[in-house]
Amino acid sequence: MDADRKAIYENKAAETLAPELTKLSSKYDFQVVDLNSVFRNDWQKNRKAFDFGAFDSHWNAYAHNLVASFTAPSLDTKN
Repeated sequence: MDADRKAIYENKAAETLAPELTKLSSKYDFQVVDLNSVFRNDWQKNRKAFDFGAFDSHWNAYAHNLVASFTAPSLDTKN
């Protein structure tokens, strides 16, 4: 689940739907990955933006690589 990147850039608390989605994931057997801490920790360390541009909030290549490196180890490749 994407993070509130604007709040991260401004060092503000971010709202998240993770608790509600976590409940649904248990009920319907799917996994939720809350990227808030991933983006926040990386921003505090590297100060590299995650957005494609000033007017385009899609993830840029940096964000895609960050998320891929975080999520890849949890993928089940045995099926």
